[in-house]
Amino acid sequence: MKKSFLLPVLLVPIIARMTMPAGAVPPSILPTLPESSTPAEESVKVNEHTIELKGASANKVKAVELLNEATIHAEAGEFPDAARNLEDAILYLNDSDAKLAAALHMNLGSCYYHLGKLHEAIGEYEKAAKLDPGELEILYNEGLVYEKLKRYDDAVSCLKRYVAKQPDAKLQHEGVAALERIEALK
Repeated sequence: MKKSFLLPVLLVPIIARMTMPAGAVPPSILPTLPESSTPAEESVKVNEHTIELKGASANKVKAVELLNEATIHAEAGEFPDAARNLEDAILYLNDSDAKLAAALHMNLGSCYYHLGKLHEAIGEYEKAAKLDPGELEILYNEGLVYEKLKRYDDAVSCLKRYVAKQPDAKLQHEGVAALERIEALK
């Protein structure tokens, strides 16, 4: 299994993209939280990146809390609730922390995939890739969504880049297997 929230298995607990989606709270309605008088004294792990919460803004802490809630919902198969949590987390964070924002967009893309919102999923993966171009899991997931959309050339492109950059032999083998499956469909 990969490091984070991926297709088709979704969301590993955090301890470890288009128009605003329906049901999301418009940014003007979302409150800006006051700075915490007692900042968080911990850090959390998102993929292989550590997100430091010590001294973090209340909005960043809230985004991480919402990501944790989304994880619980996704693990229970409650993808609409997970997506709403992630949409809100993105609004709180406002892409101020690129690594965390990329993880939020990637996870939202995976929720959209499970909800059958494939075009929205692609959009979220594109946003995630802009924020964290080195995160290979984004390419892998994006390739699988393109496959589902029968956009085989796009899927092959993503997966070839994934395989070329993936240092882990087991994960690279998964990418090669996906590539071979898609090439057979063309």
